[in-house]
Amino acid sequence: YLHRFEDQPGQTSEVAERIVELSNGQRRLSEIVDVLCEEFEVDRAVCEADTLRFVKLLVEKKVLVVD
Repeated sequence: YLHRFEDQPGQTSEVAERIVELSNGQRRLSEIVDVLCEEFEVDRAVCEADTLRFVKLLVEKKVLVVD
């Protein structure tokens, strides 16, 4: 699902960058989705599913640690 978060192959999208910025240890996933929905005007259900998949990928790649 990383391809959904790339503008060009190998380049991270604005949405992906925003997810990483918002993943500061202070926000829950639902709060990140709230911000994304407001900023990017996307459907909440789609945003939740895509964000969860992307966060899981970041955890698997050891880019993000979830406590």
